[in-house]
Amino acid sequence: MNPLNAPTKFQVLREEIENLKSLLDQMRGLTDVKVHIRNLERSHQHTQEFFQSQLLDQILPTEEDLIPYYVEINKQLRLLGADVSLLKTSRQSLSQRFDKAGDRITLLLTYCKSLPID
Repeated sequence: MNPLNAPTKFQVLREEIENLKSLLDQMRGLTDVKVHIRNLERSHQHTQEFFQSQLLDQILPTEEDLIPYYVEINKQLRLLGADVSLLKTSRQSLSQRFDKAGDRITLLLTYCKSLPID
């Protein structure tokens, strides 16, 4: 059981990804998104670093059955990083880029829901 009801590393990861979703949702419909993209970029980097240091680098023997989820989450986080970079440089319709990044975040949240809470 979790001492003092502290959030588990899985709950923290989910909160980080929900924060990414919130930032992306706030950007939809804005005409000048450059400042917001930098915030999204920083948040994504923080989420990826948290995932790497707290989950990937510290897999416990009891978590071996979660490795396929870790692999997929890692892949989707890297691809989301590419999506964010493309948002920054895109001359195409931003709505398509937002949709792609939003779909990826939704998939990440789905994976997170499959992880144990405690």
